[in-house]
Amino acid sequence: MLKIAILTYSTKPRGGVVHSLCLAENLAKRGHEVRIIALDKKEGGGFFRTPQVPHEIIRFGALPEHFDDKIEAYIQTYTDYFVGGKAEGFDIYHAQDCISANALVNYRLSGADFPLVRTVHHLDDFTSPVLMDCQNKSVLRPDAHIAVSKFWQKRLAAEYGVKAGIIHNGLDTKRFSPVKKGEKHKAKFGLENKLVFLTIGGIEPRKNTKKLLAAFAHVRKYFAESGKQVVLVIGGGQTLFDYQAYRQEFFQMVEGYNLKMGEDVINLGVLKEEEVPLLYQAADCFAFPSVQEGWGLVALEALLSGIPTVVSDIPVFHEFLTPGEDALFVNPDNAEQFAAAMIETIMDTNLRRRLISGGLMTASNFSWEDTARKHEQFYYEILEGAQTNKWAPKRIPRS
Repeated sequence: MLKIAILTYSTKPRGGVVHSLCLAENLAKRGHEVRIIALDKKEGGGFFRTPQVPHEIIRFGALPEHFDDKIEAYIQTYTDYFVGGKAEGFDIYHAQDCISANALVNYRLSGADFPLVRTVHHLDDFTSPVLMDCQNKSVLRPDAHIAVSKFWQKRLAAEYGVKAGIIHNGLDTKRFSPVKKGEKHKAKFGLENKLVFLTIGGIEPRKNTKKLLAAFAHVRKYFAESGKQVVLVIGGGQTLFDYQAYRQEFFQMVEGYNLKMGEDVINLGVLKEEEVPLLYQAADCFAFPSVQEGWGLVALEALLSGIPTVVSDIPVFHEFLTPGEDALFVNPDNAEQFAAAMIETIMDTNLRRRLISGGLMTASNFSWEDTARKHEQFYYEILEGAQTNKWAPKRIPRS
């Protein structure tokens, strides 16, 4: 049995946080003692769902106004927690983001000695000096690295000279299911008698939400000719970063297309845990034009929910999806092409059936149980490397 600390920067349902909770819970099922550690506001409500393992939330108070100062404050709050001796004695300390990784680096500088693992979900093109330093340290200072895809494994090697193992995300096969679609699922969200185009991830540049809106404007015009009502539903999206300017441009575009927020475009924001599967079940098409993803967990969730899916033609999706078989691939910069694909998933019955069937087959290849097993193997190899005073695996596991 191992004692494992899994660190994440937030309690909100972002991909890395979902990954942390699911990984921790499935490692615990394998007999390990696992604790999740995360940051949250003093007045925060805690995790978006209750983790089924011991967990601790580090509360922070008032933050500086400048964004770079906020990041430094997050790191310092995390660092003080560790230096204060509140999380000692773990065999593995596993950071899922740059903030928690920097805190662990600082903890070691205080004299602590432990193996530090970092999962790199993706790399960002930061322009902020503080965030650039945060990302660089979080990649260069850990002892061992995990990438969630081959694409990011190659980027780590090329840009940092880091050799990372690959362990893909899992999938909660009990939570998501291809139930028969019906109006009762749409009624839950006030979407009855409408064609529902769903995206998850909020309104932000990386999710390419403005381009999706442009595509939806074409989709709406097409279906208006036959009298069908359509709606674009946006779920999730809470993050540390300030995308206010981008969001304002998005809302201005909504007005420019003569659309109405709350009617034609519905932004649900952060969803309750029990609402997410129901929202997938209410959707007729999942549209995901993201320009950058570590893996794209929500796309897999959509496949498992039996929804025809349209994704951006970026390298990471080619690692687990097959164009035309389980998803449609489209240039994320071309709104008209994306709209055509969205329409096709509704109008082409044979294609729709093929995408649903192929998507379910693809989704069946992934589980959090398997992901936890591969992490367990990775951890043991790191600890074996301690015999030579190097916190490094003797062999990089492959998925």
